[in-house]
Amino acid sequence: MAETTTDQLHAEVLDAAKLDADLLDADNWTLLMRHNIAFGLFRNEELVKNPEDTSAPLYANISDMEYEPYCGKEGEFIFKIVWPTLFEDTGDERLAHNFMIWSQSSTPMQRIKDYKPIFVPYPGDERPDCEFSGVFLSDPRHGGIVDCNAASQWWHYAIAVKHKCDWDPARTGKTTSGIPGPTANGGRCYMVNCAELWIKRRPSIVLSLEVQDVAGEEHKKLIFTSLGGSEVACLTKPPETEDDIEALWATLADSASVPASWLTIVSPSGQSFKALQTGYVLALPGSSVPFEPPGAHRRALLKELSTFAARDT
Repeated sequence: MAETTTDQLHAEVLDAAKLDADLLDADNWTLLMRHNIAFGLFRNEELVKNPEDTSAPLYANISDMEYEPYCGKEGEFIFKIVWPTLFEDTGDERLAHNFMIWSQSSTPMQRIKDYKPIFVPYPGDERPDCEFSGVFLSDPRHGGIVDCNAASQWWHYAIAVKHKCDWDPARTGKTTSGIPGPTANGGRCYMVNCAELWIKRRPSIVLSLEVQDVAGEEHKKLIFTSLGGSEVACLTKPPETEDDIEALWATLADSASVPASWLTIVSPSGQSFKALQTGYVLALPGSSVPFEPPGAHRRALLKELSTFAARDT
């Protein structure tokens, strides 16, 4: 699937049909937060809730999320806010889209930087201090936990709340008490019963490790190839130290012209290795391995590569 260009991403689009297919594919997104207010409220500053259950009506993995693998080539993250029951909650057919997409170079834990709309049909600029401006932690003086009205102290476009917002029935939709949703149609501030925040996944570049004999040499040659069969890198000597592992990731990333976080190495034994900013994750395909100190993962990969490099055919 082709990667969307930065120019495409940063052009505000009001017609969802013009969005690239990868932005519309639900499989390309990871859930960060969900609040279905029918099942209760979040506690103040609660940024992790039911982290093992992405189907939970109250779900959050904001502060514990490892964001670096989701970062684009130019440092951008792509987020999406979704109101699953927007029409049912508002009763307003003019709200034709129940989602908005944008990019920013900051995580939800950091103050907004480089906010750029991608698909923002409800920018909220019809009413002072209601503008949609990227996702950040809510001002604790008010009712939000996380919201997308980050340029002001208020909590319009909230993702999760600690108490309901009651709004003038003449200036909202069918729901008058709930989660502050989009502002549109002459400055109407719509209340919703459910809101979600998603972050777009980045491509995963898988490299297969092939081991070959080298005439007259004690160690074998390590060849890293793409799934298409193209050679990305070749080592005639296996890594001997953790610093060598660091250099290996840098070499592979440079050769593949992608950030190191996009790379996954699959060894001949079927083990999968991935580089992250905080360390190296080792996991068997299809399984989840608890996080270990970065040094443990570096040593595991070092051992794996050294073992195959020295193994008899």
